[in-house]
Amino acid sequence: MNPSPEFFAAVRQHRELSAKLGEGHPDVFKAFVKAFRLSPEFLIDEVHADLLATGLLPPSDTVLPNGERGWTSRGIAAQLVHRRD
Repeated sequence: MNPSPEFFAAVRQHRELSAKLGEGHPDVFKAFVKAFRLSPEFLIDEVHADLLATGLLPPSDTVLPNGERGWTSRGIAAQLVHRRD
C-alpha cells in the first residue's frame, strides 16, 4: 500500500515544526506521533528491522495488554546509553 497524502502532509508538518521549534519541542513530538500513526505498515516494518539490525532497539522487555511484545522507554534508553559508551 502506498503512503497516503495525509501521511506526507504529517511528515511535512513535522519537518517544518522541527526546523522552526527544534527537536525537543512538545509540538514537534506531537507532529512526529501523528506522522507515525499515519505511516504505512511496510514502512514501520522496515524501520523496525533497521533498528534491530543496527542494535538501536533492544530486545523487547514487556508484554502489551493485547499479548504482543513491546518495549519500555527505560529499556530503550538503557540500550542507547549502552551504545554510546
